[in-house]
Amino acid sequence: MSDRRPSRIASRLAGRFASVLLGAALCCGLPAGVLTVQAASPIASCRDPAAGGEGLVAFCRGVEKQDAGDIAGSVADFDRALALAPTAEAYLYRGHAHYLLGRHEAAIADLSQAIDLDPSLADAFRWRAHAEYRAQRYLSAVRDCGEYARLRPEDTEGYYCRGIMLSRAGDHDAAIADYQRAIERARTAEAAGNAWYGIGLCHERAGRTAEAVAAYRKTLEVYPEQAQARAALERLTKPK
Repeated sequence: MSDRRPSRIASRLAGRFASVLLGAALCCGLPAGVLTVQAASPIASCRDPAAGGEGLVAFCRGVEKQDAGDIAGSVADFDRALALAPTAEAYLYRGHAHYLLGRHEAAIADLSQAIDLDPSLADAFRWRAHAEYRAQRYLSAVRDCGEYARLRPEDTEGYYCRGIMLSRAGDHDAAIADYQRAIERARTAEAAGNAWYGIGLCHERAGRTAEAVAAYRKTLEVYPEQAQARAALERLTKPK
Protein backbone atom coordinates (compact mmCIF):
# COMPACT_ATOMS: atom_id res chain seq x y z
CA MET A 1 0.00 0.00 0.00
CA SER A 2 3.07 2.24 -0.12
CA ASP A 3 2.32 4.80 -2.87
CA ARG A 4 4.50 7.92 -2.44
CA ARG A 5 2.43 10.17 -4.72
CA PRO A 6 0.10 12.82 -3.26
CA SER A 7 -2.86 11.35 -1.42
CA ARG A 8 -6.01 10.85 -3.48
CA ILE A 9 -8.08 13.55 -1.81
CA ALA A 10 -10.63 14.28 -4.51
CA SER A 11 -11.02 17.86 -5.63
CA ARG A 12 -14.80 17.48 -5.71
CA LEU A 13 -14.73 17.42 -1.90
CA ALA A 14 -13.82 21.10 -1.99
CA GLY A 15 -17.41 22.19 -2.57
CA ARG A 16 -18.95 19.68 -0.19
CA PHE A 17 -16.68 20.72 2.67
CA ALA A 18 -16.26 24.39 1.82
CA SER A 19 -17.77 25.43 5.14
CA VAL A 20 -15.13 23.48 7.07
CA LEU A 21 -12.27 25.06 5.14
CA LEU A 22 -13.81 28.52 4.92
CA GLY A 23 -14.21 28.67 8.69
CA ALA A 24 -10.48 28.19 9.13
CA ALA A 25 -9.72 30.84 6.55
CA LEU A 26 -12.05 33.49 7.88
CA CYS A 27 -10.89 33.16 11.48
CA CYS A 28 -7.63 34.91 10.58
CA GLY A 29 -8.89 37.05 7.70
CA LEU A 30 -7.33 34.99 4.94
CA PRO A 31 -8.79 34.15 1.55
CA ALA A 32 -11.33 31.37 1.32
CA GLY A 33 -8.92 29.28 -0.71
CA VAL A 34 -6.34 29.08 2.07
CA LEU A 35 -6.94 25.43 2.89
CA THR A 36 -7.46 23.94 -0.51
CA VAL A 37 -8.30 20.31 -1.13
CA GLN A 38 -5.69 18.65 -3.29
CA ALA A 39 -6.61 17.24 -6.68
CA ALA A 40 -7.01 13.51 -7.00
CA SER A 41 -4.19 11.20 -7.97
CA PRO A 42 -4.50 7.43 -8.36
CA ILE A 43 -3.45 4.92 -5.72
CA ALA A 44 -1.67 2.14 -7.57
CA SER A 45 -2.43 -0.49 -4.93
CA CYS A 46 -6.18 0.12 -5.25
CA ARG A 47 -6.20 -0.99 -8.86
CA ASP A 48 -6.40 -4.56 -7.58
CA PRO A 49 -7.24 -4.33 -3.85
CA ALA A 50 -8.12 -8.00 -3.51
CA ALA A 51 -4.47 -8.85 -4.17
CA GLY A 52 -3.50 -7.12 -0.94
CA GLY A 53 -5.86 -8.88 1.42
CA GLU A 54 -8.79 -7.70 3.56
CA GLY A 55 -6.89 -4.72 4.98
CA LEU A 56 -6.26 -3.25 1.56
CA VAL A 57 -9.84 -3.97 0.47
CA ALA A 58 -11.13 -2.02 3.49
CA PHE A 59 -8.70 0.82 2.84
CA CYS A 60 -9.66 1.15 -0.82
CA ARG A 61 -13.36 1.02 0.09
CA GLY A 62 -12.76 3.86 2.54
CA VAL A 63 -10.98 5.88 -0.14
CA GLU A 64 -13.94 5.39 -2.50
CA LYS A 65 -16.38 6.55 0.18
CA GLN A 66 -14.24 9.58 0.98
CA ASP A 67 -14.06 10.50 -2.70
CA ALA A 68 -17.84 10.15 -2.93
CA GLY A 69 -18.35 12.49 0.04
CA ASP A 70 -19.27 9.87 2.64
CA ILE A 71 -16.59 10.98 5.09
CA ALA A 72 -18.20 9.53 8.21
CA GLY A 73 -18.75 6.23 6.43
CA SER A 74 -15.13 6.10 5.30
CA VAL A 75 -13.87 6.21 8.89
CA ALA A 76 -15.31 2.76 9.68
CA ASP A 77 -13.50 1.29 6.69
CA PHE A 78 -10.24 2.95 7.69
CA ASP A 79 -10.74 1.62 11.23
CA ARG A 80 -10.95 -1.89 9.82
CA ALA A 81 -8.01 -1.33 7.49
CA LEU A 82 -5.86 -0.15 10.38
CA ALA A 83 -6.89 -3.08 12.57
CA LEU A 84 -5.77 -5.46 9.83
CA ALA A 85 -2.81 -3.59 8.35
CA PRO A 86 -1.69 -0.39 10.14
CA THR A 87 -0.07 1.49 7.25
CA ALA A 88 0.98 5.12 6.95
CA GLU A 89 -1.51 5.69 4.11
CA ALA A 90 -4.44 4.37 6.14
CA TYR A 91 -3.55 6.67 9.05
CA LEU A 92 -3.20 9.57 6.59
CA TYR A 93 -6.64 9.01 5.11
CA ARG A 94 -8.36 8.47 8.42
CA GLY A 95 -6.62 11.57 9.78
CA HIS A 96 -7.83 13.59 6.82
CA ALA A 97 -11.37 12.25 7.36
CA HIS A 98 -11.24 13.29 11.03
CA TYR A 99 -10.05 16.73 9.95
CA LEU A 100 -12.96 17.18 7.56
CA LEU A 101 -15.35 16.09 10.31
CA GLY A 102 -13.91 18.70 12.68
CA ARG A 103 -12.20 16.16 14.93
CA HIS A 104 -8.92 18.00 15.05
CA GLU A 105 -7.26 16.18 17.95
CA ALA A 106 -8.08 12.81 16.39
CA ALA A 107 -6.72 14.08 13.08
CA ILE A 108 -3.46 15.18 14.70
CA ALA A 109 -3.09 11.79 16.40
CA ASP A 110 -3.63 9.83 13.17
CA LEU A 111 -1.43 12.07 11.07
CA SER A 112 1.31 11.80 13.67
CA GLN A 113 1.09 8.02 13.36
CA ALA A 114 1.36 8.32 9.58
CA ILE A 115 4.48 10.47 9.94
CA ASP A 116 6.04 8.05 12.44
CA LEU A 117 5.56 5.22 9.94
CA ASP A 118 6.63 7.21 6.89
CA PRO A 119 8.38 10.58 7.43
CA SER A 120 8.45 11.13 3.65
CA LEU A 121 4.63 11.34 3.44
CA ALA A 122 4.35 15.06 2.70
CA ASP A 123 0.55 15.24 2.84
CA ALA A 124 0.58 14.01 6.44
CA PHE A 125 2.58 17.11 7.43
CA ARG A 126 0.29 19.31 5.35
CA TRP A 127 -2.93 18.12 6.91
CA ARG A 128 -1.49 17.94 10.41
CA ALA A 129 -0.54 21.61 10.02
CA HIS A 130 -4.14 22.41 9.07
CA ALA A 131 -5.46 20.49 12.09
CA GLU A 132 -2.93 22.20 14.36
CA TYR A 133 -4.05 25.55 12.99
CA ARG A 134 -7.63 24.76 13.95
CA ALA A 135 -6.39 23.67 17.40
CA GLN A 136 -4.49 27.00 17.66
CA ARG A 137 -1.09 25.30 17.79
CA TYR A 138 0.46 27.78 15.43
CA LEU A 139 4.15 27.11 16.10
CA SER A 140 3.65 23.37 15.60
CA ALA A 141 1.83 24.17 12.37
CA VAL A 142 4.77 26.35 11.26
CA ARG A 143 7.10 23.37 11.67
CA ASP A 144 4.81 21.02 9.75
CA CYS A 145 4.38 23.47 6.88
CA GLY A 146 8.16 23.72 6.80
CA GLU A 147 8.43 19.93 6.52
CA TYR A 148 5.95 19.95 3.66
CA ALA A 149 8.01 22.63 1.91
CA ARG A 150 11.18 20.62 2.47
CA LEU A 151 9.64 17.51 0.95
CA ARG A 152 8.02 19.41 -1.95
CA PRO A 153 10.26 22.46 -2.42
CA GLU A 154 8.79 23.45 -5.79
CA ASP A 155 5.20 23.39 -4.52
CA THR A 156 3.77 26.78 -3.55
CA GLU A 157 1.56 25.21 -0.86
CA GLY A 158 4.24 24.64 1.78
CA TYR A 159 5.45 28.23 1.78
CA TYR A 160 1.95 29.64 1.58
CA CYS A 161 0.87 27.42 4.46
CA ARG A 162 3.86 28.45 6.58
CA GLY A 163 3.22 32.10 5.78
CA ILE A 164 -0.31 31.77 7.13
CA MET A 165 0.89 30.13 10.33
CA LEU A 166 3.74 32.61 10.88
CA SER A 167 1.36 35.51 10.36
CA ARG A 168 -1.06 34.04 12.86
CA ALA A 169 1.82 33.57 15.32
CA GLY A 170 2.73 37.25 14.90
CA ASP A 171 5.98 36.92 12.92
CA HIS A 172 4.86 39.08 10.01
CA ASP A 173 8.24 39.63 8.35
CA ALA A 174 9.00 35.89 8.24
CA ALA A 175 5.50 35.33 6.89
CA ILE A 176 6.08 37.86 4.11
CA ALA A 177 9.29 36.05 3.12
CA ASP A 178 7.34 32.79 2.79
CA TYR A 179 4.54 34.44 0.84
CA GLN A 180 7.17 35.76 -1.57
CA ARG A 181 8.53 32.23 -1.98
CA ALA A 182 4.98 31.08 -2.69
CA ILE A 183 4.57 33.77 -5.34
CA GLU A 184 7.80 32.67 -7.05
CA ARG A 185 6.40 29.14 -7.35
CA ALA A 186 2.76 30.00 -8.06
CA ARG A 187 1.29 28.29 -11.11
CA THR A 188 -2.01 30.17 -11.15
CA ALA A 189 -3.11 33.78 -10.81
CA GLU A 190 -5.27 32.79 -7.85
CA ALA A 191 -2.32 31.28 -5.95
CA ALA A 192 -0.14 34.31 -6.61
CA GLY A 193 -2.94 36.73 -5.79
CA ASN A 194 -3.77 35.07 -2.49
CA ALA A 195 -0.11 35.18 -1.48
CA TRP A 196 0.02 38.89 -2.32
CA TYR A 197 -3.08 39.33 -0.16
CA GLY A 198 -1.26 37.57 2.66
CA ILE A 199 1.61 40.04 2.29
CA GLY A 200 -0.84 42.92 2.47
CA LEU A 201 -2.44 41.49 5.58
CA CYS A 202 0.95 41.10 7.27
CA HIS A 203 1.86 44.72 6.52
CA GLU A 204 -1.52 45.89 7.77
CA ARG A 205 -1.18 43.93 11.01
CA ALA A 206 2.30 45.38 11.49
CA GLY A 207 0.94 48.92 11.09
CA ARG A 208 2.58 49.54 7.69
CA THR A 209 -0.42 50.99 5.87
CA ALA A 210 1.34 52.23 2.73
CA GLU A 211 2.98 48.85 2.18
CA ALA A 212 -0.33 47.08 2.81
CA VAL A 213 -2.11 49.25 0.25
CA ALA A 214 0.59 48.52 -2.32
CA ALA A 215 0.32 44.78 -1.71
CA TYR A 216 -3.48 44.80 -1.93
CA ARG A 217 -3.24 46.69 -5.22
CA LYS A 218 -0.78 44.12 -6.49
CA THR A 219 -3.20 41.39 -5.42
CA LEU A 220 -5.95 42.85 -7.57
CA GLU A 221 -3.58 43.42 -10.46
CA VAL A 222 -2.64 39.73 -10.40
CA TYR A 223 -6.01 38.30 -9.38
CA PRO A 224 -8.90 40.79 -9.76
CA GLU A 225 -11.41 38.32 -8.26
CA GLN A 226 -9.78 38.54 -4.80
CA ALA A 227 -12.70 40.19 -3.00
CA GLN A 228 -11.03 40.41 0.42
CA ALA A 229 -8.16 42.45 -1.03
CA ARG A 230 -10.66 44.81 -2.68
CA ALA A 231 -12.50 45.27 0.62
CA ALA A 232 -9.23 45.86 2.50
CA LEU A 233 -8.09 48.39 -0.08
CA GLU A 234 -11.37 50.29 0.12
CA ARG A 235 -11.14 50.29 3.91
CA LEU A 236 -7.57 51.60 4.02
CA THR A 237 -7.97 54.25 1.30
CA LYS A 238 -11.37 55.54 2.39
CA PRO A 239 -11.19 59.27 3.25
CA LYS A 240 -11.23 59.85 7.01
